[in-house]
Amino acid sequence: TWERYRADFKKLFPNESCEYFPEPTIHHHPYLIEKNNHISKWYQETVDWVKKGGKARLDWTSHHTKQILIHSYLLTKIEKENDVIVRTRFDAFIFSGANFDVYVEDTITNHRANCFGTTNPNLLNVLSEMDLTPETKYQSWEHRLLDQLIIYNPDALDIANVFKLHNNHKLHAAEFGWYQAISMDNSNHINHDGWVNHDKKVLDKFLEDYE
Repeated sequence: TWERYRADFKKLFPNESCEYFPEPTIHHHPYLIEKNNHISKWYQETVDWVKKGGKARLDWTSHHTKQILIHSYLLTKIEKENDVIVRTRFDAFIFSGANFDVYVEDTITNHRANCFGTTNPNLLNVLSEMDLTPETKYQSWEHRLLDQLIIYNPDALDIANVFKLHNNHKLHAAEFGWYQAISMDNSNHINHDGWVNHDKKVLDKFLEDYE
């Protein structure tokens, strides 16, 4: 977490370890990047949605690159080599029946990122690969990674490049930013709809297995 939360974390979780990082200055709004620097034709749709929400939504979304930056900071603390990196949101909830073994193997074998998230809260327990072909409901996900949980090869993310994009005001937000950081060079990734969602969108029926 960020350095300013050190005291709070130690108070709330005295027996847990945590890495603390300097909170980056967000000197560009990721949804106000100049249009000629957009990495996808679909980015403008999200930009329009953000602007329709007024100041409150603009303020909230101004921090949407921090998840990529803090993950990049965390990677600097990993000393030994790894076959894969598994990144999750801090508030990610994983369906009790999920098994990611085959996707870890796929990432290792095919050097491909496997990305998970749930677009329909009622279908957390159902996993389906996103069909990105034209005229499908997932078409606009062409240049986005589902970012609830991402399994990827360590050399797919260049830490220096992430901070270069940030400093040059070109790092995109959220799912587009993860695509930019991990898969933009070759678009070698698969989005899987299901199994992982952030906790506030998890329905009660999926909590029963954890009671």
